[in-house]
Amino acid sequence: MFHVQSLFSFLPLKGGDHIKFDVTAKNENNKWISLGVSSTASMGDSDVMICSPGTNTIKRHWLDGYTPETGEALPSTGQGSCSSTDGSTTTMSFRRPLIKTSSKEIQIDNNKELYVCF
Repeated sequence: MFHVQSLFSFLPLKGGDHIKFDVTAKNENNKWISLGVSSTASMGDSDVMICSPGTNTIKRHWLDGYTPETGEALPSTGQGSCSSTDGSTTTMSFRRPLIKTSSKEIQIDNNKELYVCF
């Protein structure tokens, strides 16, 4: 049986142009964790960050369905961190702009509905 305990939080950052997300998952198998935002309730058109504890990297992926693109690694300093402790807890922290900078990003806007999956 696969059992996961997860927690995520977000915090608007000083200056108002970025937001910080923290995701922690405790599981027996130390698997990858992710957090995504979408303007729809489906998996399509989702902007997703995936943390792989074996590589300690975060990759940003665009999903237009259930399978992500290759993804782009976030710089390890400043934008995000991915780590694993004691073989069963994985933590991902990252910050991102509220305004999208490409067509493969979701804008975070207080005046629009936003879906979060993790």
